[in-house]
Amino acid sequence: MIPKNKTNLTNPKLETPENLFWFYVPIVVSAALLTMIWLFRWNVNLFYSINHVSGITGTHIWQVFTIFGDGLISALLIAFWIRKKPEIAWSFLLATLFYMIILNMLKDYFDFKRPPALLAPETFFLAGKAYMKRSFPSGHTTTIFAFCGVISFYYKSLKIRLLTLTLALMVGLSRVLIGVHWPADILGGAILGWSSAGIGIFMAKRSTWGYHKIVKYSLSLLLALAAGLLVFKYNTGYQDAEMVQKILGIIIIGYLGFTYFVRDRIKMI
Repeated sequence: MIPKNKTNLTNPKLETPENLFWFYVPIVVSAALLTMIWLFRWNVNLFYSINHVSGITGTHIWQVFTIFGDGLISALLIAFWIRKKPEIAWSFLLATLFYMIILNMLKDYFDFKRPPALLAPETFFLAGKAYMKRSFPSGHTTTIFAFCGVISFYYKSLKIRLLTLTLALMVGLSRVLIGVHWPADILGGAILGWSSAGIGIFMAKRSTWGYHKIVKYSLSLLLALAAGLLVFKYNTGYQDAEMVQKILGIIIIGYLGFTYFVRDRIKMI
């Protein structure tokens, strides 16, 4: 059971009709599209149709979107909830533990080749490293769908839910637009990530360890150190997004510093 304490935990009830609808629809739609892609062999043609949009927009904006599916960066985003709403951070961490196991099992089992391994370089737009193997499902897409899924279940506002789902879709599509994944990989990642969000929330209701003060403080310290890496050393492989990465790291360090050191002292005055 979840402890009744000063954190005012708000773990959502996944079994309500509204939440069941929100949980199943993205999964069912993604599964239906994935099935159609495989049955009608649309993967390559659809890849080209989406990827060639980069010829109009360039890849800069898509590199910015894609880093939000990076494991470290998505984990750092929980810094904004770690103290006041630890249930969100804890749910996402549990979701991450779950999907990482399944994700790597699927990647090893299928071991599909990525676009750079099969397509002529001059036929599509590529940004960053030309990854060749372990295509299905997309790890970045899985990560962002798990993160946005958790956030959306904790906020009942339709606007917030649609905003988080849109962000997840944009990050997923960015993997095709920068040339490193097939559309089928994105749909597979969406299914795994969204499912993992629900599982993470379910597990968070039954494990209280992540709500203890010492865990929150320890995790916040780790997040601050990781944010420092984001500013000074961490390499996502996407140079056009480097400035956004550094700004995000600075914001997270500043937010954690204000939350734990400045705000408490202001309250004491």
